[in-house]
Amino acid sequence: MKLLCFWLMLFVQLSEFLTTGCTESEFRCETGDGCVESKQRCDSVKDCEDGSDESDCDTELTVLIVTDRDIRNVSLLSNENRFIQTGLSQANGIAVDYTDDSVYWSEKSIDKGGIYKSMLNGVVEYVVSIGVEVIVDLAVDSVGRHLYFTDSGRKHIVVCDLQGSLCSAVVSGELDKPHGLAIFLKEALLFWSDCGSHPHIGSAGMDGSNRQNIITTDIASPTGLAVDETMQRIFWGDNKLNRIESSNFDGSDRKIVPVEVTHPYALDIFGDLIFWSDLVEHKILYADKLTGDDYKVILEEDSLNATGLHVHHRPRQARLSNPCMEAICSHLCLLSSSTKGYKCACPIGMTLNKDENICDQMSSRSPSIVIATLTEMYHLNHNQVGEDSIMQLPNGPDLKHIGALAFNPTGRSIIYSDTANSIIYSMDVSSNHHEILFENVDMVEGLAVDPYTETIYWTERVQGKVVIGHENGGKYQRLVLAWNLKNPKGIVVASEFGLMFIVEGSTSQIISLWQMDGIWLRNLVVVEGTISAMAYDGHDEHLYFSDSKRGTIERIDVDGANPTTFFSQSQKPIAMASSSDSVFWLTDLSARLSWLDKEDPTNAHSFLLDDVSHDNFDPYRFMTVINEFVLSRNHVCLNQTAGCNGICVPTPRESKCLCSVGNVLSEDGSTCEPVQCIGEQWFPCQSGCIPAKYRCDGVSHCSLGEDELDCNSLAIACSPNDPKCDCKSGCSICSEEEFQCDSGECIPLDFVCDDVVHCSDGTDEGGNCDTSCEDNSHCPHNCLSGPKEPICQCEPGYDSLNDGRNCIDVDECKTDFSCSQLCNNKEGHYDCLCVPGYSLEQDKHTCKTINGRPLMIAASAHHIAVFIDNNVISKHSELDWHDPIRGVAFHDKMSTLYWITKAGVIRSNSLGQALVYKFTSLKPTGLALESITGNLYVSASSELNGGVQQGGSVIKVVSHSLESDVNIVNTQTKITDIAIDSVRGILFWSDKYGSSAGRIIRSTLDGKSTYELCDTQVICPVALALDPIKSRIYWADSRQQSILSCTYNGQDQHKHVATNGKPLSVTFFENRISWTVLHQDIIYSQQVAGETMEKSLQLAETKAVEHLFTTHSILEPEYPNPCSSSSCGNGLCVLKNVSSYSCFCPGDERVLSIAPFRCSSRCPRYFFQCHRDSECLPRSLVCINDANCETLSDRKLCEKLKDILKSGESVLTNSLTRGLLHSLSVISLLQSNGTDRWIQDTTRNESLPYSETRFVSGQSPSNQSRRRVVYSRHIEIRDEVYVPDESGADQEATQAIESTLQAILGGPVYVRSCLFTKKGHYIDLATMFDRQDNAVPINRVWDVRNQTRFVEDIEMSNGSRMILWKIFRPQAYTAESKLRAVDQMELRTLKKMGYFLIDVDLATWNRLAESDRITFLKMKLGFYVVRLH
Repeated sequence: MKLLCFWLMLFVQLSEFLTTGCTESEFRCETGDGCVESKQRCDSVKDCEDGSDESDCDTELTVLIVTDRDIRNVSLLSNENRFIQTGLSQANGIAVDYTDDSVYWSEKSIDKGGIYKSMLNGVVEYVVSIGVEVIVDLAVDSVGRHLYFTDSGRKHIVVCDLQGSLCSAVVSGELDKPHGLAIFLKEALLFWSDCGSHPHIGSAGMDGSNRQNIITTDIASPTGLAVDETMQRIFWGDNKLNRIESSNFDGSDRKIVPVEVTHPYALDIFGDLIFWSDLVEHKILYADKLTGDDYKVILEEDSLNATGLHVHHRPRQARLSNPCMEAICSHLCLLSSSTKGYKCACPIGMTLNKDENICDQMSSRSPSIVIATLTEMYHLNHNQVGEDSIMQLPNGPDLKHIGALAFNPTGRSIIYSDTANSIIYSMDVSSNHHEILFENVDMVEGLAVDPYTETIYWTERVQGKVVIGHENGGKYQRLVLAWNLKNPKGIVVASEFGLMFIVEGSTSQIISLWQMDGIWLRNLVVVEGTISAMAYDGHDEHLYFSDSKRGTIERIDVDGANPTTFFSQSQKPIAMASSSDSVFWLTDLSARLSWLDKEDPTNAHSFLLDDVSHDNFDPYRFMTVINEFVLSRNHVCLNQTAGCNGICVPTPRESKCLCSVGNVLSEDGSTCEPVQCIGEQWFPCQSGCIPAKYRCDGVSHCSLGEDELDCNSLAIACSPNDPKCDCKSGCSICSEEEFQCDSGECIPLDFVCDDVVHCSDGTDEGGNCDTSCEDNSHCPHNCLSGPKEPICQCEPGYDSLNDGRNCIDVDECKTDFSCSQLCNNKEGHYDCLCVPGYSLEQDKHTCKTINGRPLMIAASAHHIAVFIDNNVISKHSELDWHDPIRGVAFHDKMSTLYWITKAGVIRSNSLGQALVYKFTSLKPTGLALESITGNLYVSASSELNGGVQQGGSVIKVVSHSLESDVNIVNTQTKITDIAIDSVRGILFWSDKYGSSAGRIIRSTLDGKSTYELCDTQVICPVALALDPIKSRIYWADSRQQSILSCTYNGQDQHKHVATNGKPLSVTFFENRISWTVLHQDIIYSQQVAGETMEKSLQLAETKAVEHLFTTHSILEPEYPNPCSSSSCGNGLCVLKNVSSYSCFCPGDERVLSIAPFRCSSRCPRYFFQCHRDSECLPRSLVCINDANCETLSDRKLCEKLKDILKSGESVLTNSLTRGLLHSLSVISLLQSNGTDRWIQDTTRNESLPYSETRFVSGQSPSNQSRRRVVYSRHIEIRDEVYVPDESGADQEATQAIESTLQAILGGPVYVRSCLFTKKGHYIDLATMFDRQDNAVPINRVWDVRNQTRFVEDIEMSNGSRMILWKIFRPQAYTAESKLRAVDQMELRTLKKMGYFLIDVDLATWNRLAESDRITFLKMKLGFYVVRLH
């Protein structure tokens, strides 16, 4: 066989020779049979008779030269010197890609670094910066389309794709200073020079294989390197031996080029010539590569430092086939000298799996880093290379201004603050799930986490305090630990020692040492400049910090001993973090990440994260290191938090138990007990009580700051000599517009130095009044004469720091009320902007619609008036329906007015007015129009016999055709109003659930995904209004007699105006809120942004206005209606958002089928119905222990139920069934063992919770003859199906599993879907069983007591167990039908968390016949629930 292959190859070569007449290394002339050597092609000499060897060649030969500051192209014929790029910084190396006429080079400076690419026309692109330090030389693989380069800082050779996204280290280890680089594409070989401590010339395959050092002797400092493809030799320069040498590819046959050189640096070969640069002579030269003849200087300049050169000639491009075109590699495909011609390669941090095609993530204990700008967070590993190695992390809700970062190693989460929203968040590292930990915090610019207890420590700069927070039993508690600090910023903790370090001060700063229980010990460090960064390393037990004035990074022991200058540099570190082996920092106003190895602090590393030259560059300001942490078992707060049920904090000698607001420490010293708010010594907060001495002390001790409200009346003048005045942070109580006399009084600044004594001690006049403002006395803005020293005052738009010595721009856009719509902050001022369709008014704050004016609709009990501005344009007086109006809505597109009464919905348009939809037993409280579909939303409370209100409420959707309705929200609270933002797909409602408790709630338009907003300032909300442009919701609170607002996410709560009476309604448009008050016929209004302007409108012939509504065509933008092409069949289509919808069955109808969606009045499968208007009952009611029962008809099932009731036998139904139990009032209830019966009478006391029981007539529960009565709450469980944006078979199959499981267990109350764990795991379904294997209700209708979406928050009774269901799609399985490793790991994690788990293979489910699916799920449950075996 080998002999046959040999003859075949010989035949192919012979055929080629006979066909072309030339060998592989020769060029065939186009006419005739002439052949010339390949090196004679395009050498400016016509060797073919027809001159075809010089056709398609560049007109002239040029040399591309890279200097340390520019790139130029020099012609060898005309000596013309043309610049391609200028203004470079420490440029090095050059490589050319002939395919797209581009050139690559590297740069390194403070603000620039990495690899750049330029087309020969001058357009520049940034290619690689992440993970590179000192790039010396580059080479382009024009066949495989890759870029190779040497990095002497990172000491390796790297290959990247030409976009710089994916990079792999092909040669690493045993390199010191890799310098020159060259490749030989024909044999896929790579060569390099190393001029470090072990100088050598090395070679390897282009995939890094077969590495060897081919030149190791008689070599001192090899620099530039070039490959002669014709002779198959390598040439290199040695700038210490001052010579240029060559050898074969294996290092044999070394020869010195006989030419005089001084300091050769960069090399290239073309034809018979060798080109090089000389850094000492400042020249570019060439000579014959073998003889040294034809010596010539191409370019010579006094300041020429050529660090790279390339002879540019298009025919140099290799014309080879790319074997990677046929390869299947997940990441990189590199040319190789192997038989395949290629090899798959992986980015740094990944490794090839067994098939050598796919890259898998390596498990690494090396630290990773999270960095942040003011608004974005990024995750990276400093050991990786390439732009894909940095990943932007998802932001938390409404993130505006990051103030600090910290890593919680125990909880594996990033803790960060938002100073604009006054919130501290947590983000899980694995799932990126964000959670709000603490709200209403001050400006938090320092964060630290105790890794042993997960207690969070933070500084609040404005109020000068240190606060700690801790999660306890699902609730987050906080406690002010220390206050009266001066401008506290950074904070770190050394939990092993029970110590914390805090940066304080302004012009000069200190690092103070504290116990972690808030006891100050001493000042450790004092610097004249600023300490802009600080980090504690628990591995080597050192504190690292920066000194901005000295430009150093310092290191001290935890007790302040052994101060050491760890690193000296000229720039200011702005953030710092440490790992077990390195210290990292970010530089102010830069994009450079730097770090030092602790073992070798003399060698600093750094690379750029971004190009700082582009206009929208946002500097990186914060960082933290994600590092492995090993807990010490000897920590004082371990072992059940040292017996503390509050917040355990370590101290140098022991642990202490601290109690949060509202609790005090008991006598045992380890138990926190609630405070009884009785007596004058306590002040009540919403979250508990604090000692009354903390009231109005300038520090917020209550979590919402109630203790510092309305303190003006309590303020007194405080003198520095007053022993009652704590003057640690200064005693001035005067404003910036006042002057404080030494005697303590405050006088206006105008009274100072006016030759009139106003202070009682005369200190407002003094000898320096005439001279204190000479030369403006270094005041940056305005200088006012002072009696002792000048008074510096900042211009409007600036905040004063250090008594006006520094003026800082005020970001007016931080508040949501500077502009009515958009705000653009600028230095010293800000501009207001408007969205399309609006124009800015002359006040420069208000945006008004360009086309048309809005309509305001005002409704009293029996009147409706429509206004444009203040003019009535239409009236509806003495309406035919005498029931009071409960809500109004207007459809602008249809010019249709709707209002609602107890009778139903009334419509008024050009055809007149009519009752178009009737209600029974409902008392409406609100009306809203969803403008995309035209559906109406009605909120109402139910009424029963004689009009007596039962207490529950619903939100009902009435179809746009006015033919059907469905309840989408059921609650036990009283809903007072509703509002809709159709574009964002949000339904809002307000409710009350007590005499002084109210809420604002939002959900999707189909009533799903509910959560509370603004609950801290809501007492009795009665009306809602929306600002859809700024995403704010306004509400009128009758108890507080005020109008308030917050964002759609519940942030930035704000009180706008006191209404001076109980408000009834509120509306918003453009820049104005309007409201009405009980028993008044006036509409009040006030501007929100800009200068406050109030107006009022007196209404004639109209009693007290109870409802206001504003409409304009701009509030109903054109959007496609998804319901117009929905798959809801004969059901009711309700939008979820602008692109998806939910299908509901209206009224009493049931879901007959899902695909297609159809509704029917018959009961669903596994239920039966005794007559048409009665309840659908589960078959399990009468089918227990009867295998044939499932085949019985409804009639026979009803007869059996009737017989059971007559006989007094027990019946199984310990559930809430679908709908209301009208036909059954007394039913015997059977436990699984058929015993333990007693009378349970709850039908006459429906206020009892579902699970409550009580005994009748004093009879014992042990009496076996007692009967039991079922209690059924009057809340309907609705049939529905959610249709997502991209519906598919997987979603339908998942819903089928849920429906089948509901049927098995007896109803939808036993199955809950779409849950999460607090660690971020998604749970498809959850079920619960008691000790007797009875299913326990888990899916109660949403109400005030059931808001959770987390598994951990679901209430479980003693002895019950929860079973979680995970449904895996086919993508979750490997080709061998095994779960992927990541999914197996998730299951193991959940089991470790203590949950019972059932996993379902969706592919197996889909293959089952419908009749087999019940058996399938019963078998799954049978492993945990004995009764179902």
